[in-house]
Amino acid sequence: MGNRSAGWKEGTLRSGDRRIERSETIVSVGQGQSRFRDLYHWLLTVRWPAFFGFVAAVYVCVNLVFGALFWLDPGGVAHLSGGSFWDDSFFSVQTLATIGYGHWYPVDPYAKIVSSIEPLIGFMGLALVTGILFARVSRPSTRIRFSREALISRFYGKPTLMFRLANSRHNLIVGGEIAAYLVRMERSPEGQELRRIYDLPLARSRTPLFQMTWLVMHEVTPESPLQGLDPATGTAPVSWDPDTVIVVSFTGLDLSYSQTVHARHVYRLSDLRWNRYFANVTERLPDGRWRVDYRRFDELLE
Repeated sequence: MGNRSAGWKEGTLRSGDRRIERSETIVSVGQGQSRFRDLYHWLLTVRWPAFFGFVAAVYVCVNLVFGALFWLDPGGVAHLSGGSFWDDSFFSVQTLATIGYGHWYPVDPYAKIVSSIEPLIGFMGLALVTGILFARVSRPSTRIRFSREALISRFYGKPTLMFRLANSRHNLIVGGEIAAYLVRMERSPEGQELRRIYDLPLARSRTPLFQMTWLVMHEVTPESPLQGLDPATGTAPVSWDPDTVIVVSFTGLDLSYSQTVHARHVYRLSDLRWNRYFANVTERLPDGRWRVDYRRFDELLE
């Protein structure tokens, strides 16, 4: 791992109006960069506009190819204007979708063979697109919101890393588990540069029910990988790599889907705030219900 090929950039998940989720970018060399090497995965994960654009492009290309095959056989389709490539392409649309208006139909063996093969392509294409659409919309998803910043403050007199998350969907997630890791670059005594990952033990890493908010804490003890982050100094150790990050991972069982859901977030050193505390966002109403004020979710107090 002599070459550093990993960094952190902003991703696509949103909290309010600000992007907060970061994802790791890996630049691979020597094994090809084509997204079509794993087309199924790409179709499952690409944004919706790109997905529909890809499907539309394939649909148009298939019809143009079969339109060209019909165009190579003038007179092969009854009542079709001779030499009109666009009419041949529109006949391909009818054949691919098995619409069959009845005005145009193949009359010679070549056109009959082509028009017999094209619906097979259409059936398989429809089945593939339907399956991928179902897989995309049926995937369980979460609306777990992480605080924009993490805090290093004293809690019960001890320096503590704190951040919080909330279940913005208010559905019932049971068996929620959260883990935090410190990821930083280090150099071994032999001169090898390595990316090391350290576990950050949490005061409470599990919750039986997760419906509102969760304040996560890690005590910065002398044995903690975060040793050196003290609210009294307000800075990270000089020896730390600038790309040092804290990676947070959440998993739980969503009872709406009866499936395990995941969420993650990354805090950079620039996301740390010193000697601050989170504003309270929960309030018990007179009728016994709880109110969560997300307008104050990222608000910090001195």
